[in-house]
This record gives sequence, structure tokens and C-alpha cells, in this order.
Amino acid sequence: MKKITAILLAAAMVLSLAACTSNSKSTKKTKKTKKTKRTTVETDETEDPTETPSESETPTETETETEPTTLPNVLTFDESLDYLGLSTPYEDWGFYAVFDENQGETYTYGLITDRLTFPDASYSALQQAVDEDIAARRDAEIEYFYEEGDQFLNDHAAGKTVSTTINKFKTPIFRSDSQIFSFALTDARDLEQGEFLGYNYLSQSGQRLTQDDVILDREGLAQYFSELFSSPDDDEDYSAWVQKEVADILDGKLQFTMSYDAINVIREGYSFDYDYVAYKIPVIGNEQLFNLEYFGSTPNMYSIRSDINDTITWDVDGDGVLDEIVASSVYDDSQGPEEVTLTIRYNNYTFDSNAEGVDIISYGLDELLFMKLDDGNYLYVRMTAPDSFIDTYIFKIEDNKLTYVDMFYDFLRTDGLIDPNCFGVAAFMDTLGSGVFYNEASVVNNNGKPDYLYDYWNSIEDAVTCKKDIKGTVIDMDTLDRLEETTIPAGTCVRAYVYNPMTQSLIVETLTDDLDADQWVELDFKKDEDWNITVDGKNVEDMFYSIMFWG
Repeated sequence: MKKITAILLAAAMVLSLAACTSNSKSTKKTKKTKKTKRTTVETDETEDPTETPSESETPTETETETEPTTLPNVLTFDESLDYLGLSTPYEDWGFYAVFDENQGETYTYGLITDRLTFPDASYSALQQAVDEDIAARRDAEIEYFYEEGDQFLNDHAAGKTVSTTINKFKTPIFRSDSQIFSFALTDARDLEQGEFLGYNYLSQSGQRLTQDDVILDREGLAQYFSELFSSPDDDEDYSAWVQKEVADILDGKLQFTMSYDAINVIREGYSFDYDYVAYKIPVIGNEQLFNLEYFGSTPNMYSIRSDINDTITWDVDGDGVLDEIVASSVYDDSQGPEEVTLTIRYNNYTFDSNAEGVDIISYGLDELLFMKLDDGNYLYVRMTAPDSFIDTYIFKIEDNKLTYVDMFYDFLRTDGLIDPNCFGVAAFMDTLGSGVFYNEASVVNNNGKPDYLYDYWNSIEDAVTCKKDIKGTVIDMDTLDRLEETTIPAGTCVRAYVYNPMTQSLIVETLTDDLDADQWVELDFKKDEDWNITVDGKNVEDMFYSIMFWG
């Protein structure tokens, strides 16, 4: 029996694991797009800049004939936690590919499976608990991959029709610190359509937390959930989802993850690289419903997500008083059909993009991220965009106001934890056709701007097939040393593996019937200023079948 580790090269660690964890392409299944928030763009209303920010209030203590009234729970903010060193899951993968001569097409069968491995051996109890909870499911995915991969190859050899299929086992992380480790299982072969599982542990002991450990009042949370996520114009599917979650809360069966200021419930949806939406249920404002010992503490650098109303309530400046950040966007027909005015209220200060001369070309808000970094506090306003899907506008928070810093194009690889030191990003690149390539980035020590951690970006794209013999150099992916010259024979299936856009170094993986025999080969790849792409000095489309460029 082949082993999945034989197809996860140490190169993934050389290129993508040195600072935190690996990132590689997650090929999406087609799923019906679901509602993700109430509205992303307003048309005729803006936030009132004179509105007073909400703050937690402590009622006056009153005396009775028995005992004084108990004060409500209050969230305590501190930065006492450390990261576990696991911000995004490691990924193992494997691919088979075949070429159908009759149709002139390449078909791929593959698996992408997350692996949660803690680099700090002192968390062995946590490692054991996580392994015990998900190992059987993950092992079953791998076993299924080998069985169905063999069937895929045999069907093709027998002249039967095959198709491209990519299976996934995905575990996005929502907290990874010395107090709590929290993740969700969002994609696995044995999950029902729209089914998600939440896993929450005490990091020191590995004890798994139940709903009643975290939520003190089932009835109160059920009411809060319904009020937060229901509205009269909800469609039937969404209303059914709300009702199901409410029933699960009352039954003590809620599947949830945890963040520093909230719990999250997962619902099917679409956001580029992941097929789920994490709905945030804030603790602040409803502290009496939650066990507050699990919330409020953070590492010294961290991220807080906005809620469904594009609002963040948090002690942003560390003065012991809650701050409020609220954003909205409004179309301005006089500026063009896709240009919006972005309004952000930070307590009593209001930023207006039109008044400040900041052009926002967007379909509306996606989310807000507050990040506390080494050099200050930042707000990241992520906007859906016609050309790049997501544009992120950076603001620095200081002197009780917002100062615009810059904008960058990005796709985040998760709807969960964003560690400012290391988080997954993606970008479109053209190599053997158009594809999605992955890296990791940090916004630390860079004025809040992303700094990519690795020269090479990796990818898991579908395969193409060589039309001709192609020369290349065999690469040792442990060291990136060039070993020997080689020729990839015509008819061989290959896929883009890693790419350095600065040097245009493209390394492909050859795909054979024997996963252990696959090689990594650097091609003579070039792309000029006019976007002419060549391999061995010839047009890339003359060298491979199944090449496809987007746009």
C-alpha cells in the first residue's frame, strides 16, 4: 500500500513551512452559493457619524433585604497568550492524471487533506486529543484516495470515460493559542451536504470543550442567535438553517468554533478558496450567556473579525473602554456604477472615502479585520471588487482616528484565524494556463502591508499533457538543488508545482501511475512583457494539451 507521505515532498516545508505552515491549492467542488450577510452595499443610507459608541455598562449596585444584586460578568482583556505555531493546517496531497487521446483532454484524480501537527512537543496531550478525534476520518480519506485512484487508472486503461475529481479533507483553524485550539471540519467525503463539525480544546490538557462548557444559557443563546441572524426577508433555505441551529443550541448539539471575542457557526457558502461562511456570535453585549474565562485573552499580536453587521466591538486602544468600528458602503452614481463611498466610524470619528479622495471600486463590503501589530493598531477593510475579487484597504488607528495607508489585492485562505505573523494568501498567475498559486504573508514590521514569506508560490492545479518531448532539469525539492538534465517524454502528464514570479522559475511535477516515481523538473519557462509564454522557446499552447487561460 502506498503512503500519502510519499507524495508530500519535503519541499512543502522548504518553501512553505519554515515560518508557520504549508499552503497549497484547494480545488473546490461546485456548491450552490448561499446567503452570507444581510447586505453588502447600501443604496440610500449611511451611518450617523454623531451616534455614540456602545460601551459595556455596569449597573449601579443596589441593596436588598437579603443580598446585593450580583454584577453582570465583565470580559477581561489581556495579552497573556502565546501562539501554538500552527496558524494554518499543513496539507498533504496526491494526484493521478491520464490523457484521453480521443477527446484530447487531460483528466485528474486527486486528494488534498489537512494535517494538524503542532511543532511544540510540550502540547503532546493536545496533539493526541486532536489525532484521536479526526485521525480515523482522515485515514479513511487517504485509503479511499488510493482505492479510487487505482480504479481511475484502470477505467482509463479499459477505455472507459473518466472525469476530473478532487477530494478534500479541510480543517480551517479559528484559534491556535496556549489557552484554546479551535478548528472546524468543513469538507470531508463522509460529511453530508452542508454539514460542518466544530472542535474546541483546552491547549494545555487536550480536554475537548462541550457546548455547555462554553455556553451558560441555552435558551438565552437560542434567542440571541435568532435575533442576530433572522430577518423578515430571509429565504426558505436560510430560515431553515436558522431554525436548525436554534434547535441544536436548545439540544446542546451546536457545532461551533471559538475566537477571542466570539463563537462561530459554520454554514455552506462561497468565498474563493473555501466553501463555507463563519457566522460570528459576539460575546460582548451578551456576556451573561458565555463562560468568559475562554474569551478576552489574546497573544500580543492578533486579529478580530467583524460581525454580520460589519461591526467590531473591542478594546482597540487598550484603555479599558470598549471601542466600536462600523463600516458601510454606498453607491455614488455620479462617480460610476461600481464606485462606492466607504464610510467607517471609529467611535466619534468618521472616515469618508469620497471626502478623503480615496477611490473605492467595489461591489461592497466583505468584512473588517482589526489587527494589533508590533507597530500599532490597523484596520483592514476587505471589499469585493470587479477585477480582483477582493481588495483590502489598510488604515492605521491612532490618535482616535483612522489614517489611510494603502490598498492591496488578496485572497485570504480562511474565514477563521488570521495570525499577523503568518497567514495564507492566494494569487492568480499564468504558467501552464491560468492557475491559483499560494504563499504565506506577514503584516508585521511592514507598516501593516503584507510581506510574502517565500520566493516560490506553490499550487495544486489540474494536470496538462506534453505534446512533445520537453527538456528540463531534475530538482531535489528538499534543497532546490539542480541534479541532472532530463527530457520529459511526449504524452507525460505534468502539473505546475511551484513558481517564482520574480525569476520565472517554474518547477512541474510529473504524474505517473506510481506516485513514488514522480519527479520535479524545472522547465525553460519564460513570460515577456506582452504576456507571451514559452516553454523551450516555443509557445506554451504548442507544447501541452489542456492549456486554458482565463479572460
